[in-house]
Amino acid sequence: LAPDGMVMVEAHHPARYGHYEGHKELFLKALSGKGQRGVARSDMGLGVEVFLPVFNRNTVIGVLEVSRLFSLDFLEKIKAKYGLELMLYDQEKLKATTFTDSEVLGSKSLDDLRVEAWQTRSSVTSEIRLGNSSYFVTCKPIQSVAGNVLGILIMAVSHDRMYELIQSMTFVVG
Repeated sequence: LAPDGMVMVEAHHPARYGHYEGHKELFLKALSGKGQRGVARSDMGLGVEVFLPVFNRNTVIGVLEVSRLFSLDFLEKIKAKYGLELMLYDQEKLKATTFTDSEVLGSKSLDDLRVEAWQTRSSVTSEIRLGNSSYFVTCKPIQSVAGNVLGILIMAVSHDRMYELIQSMTFVVG
């Protein structure tokens, strides 16, 4: 994007995906020289946006906007890196999950945590039983720049996995 807001290059197919100009307030802040990030909803779903100023000799000449949809592929990459199970809700609808156990997907305890995080607009953490395992669970609201809750990201790690992580960090001195 150029300083006047003109889109110089789009790296997606506008006829297929539409043209999205992003958050004007984040764009304007990026024009002042500071990178910005936010969450947005489009026809494709929830995603994260990053706005980075483009400089030429200490003068901002444009803004690079990069966005990424929250998708099952995205969640699976997080799971592979950190060993977490994840669920993504867009509003009240489950959009993606790395959990495969149907008993977990229908858990009232998990749904109660999600609703609490939505209502309080803050992260909620608890230890609950899901299926045959105990988990540490955090439900984190995904909020727009304006503070509106757009969805919920649920992150869970089993007690067994947490024990493995702690063991891998433990070392003997002496």
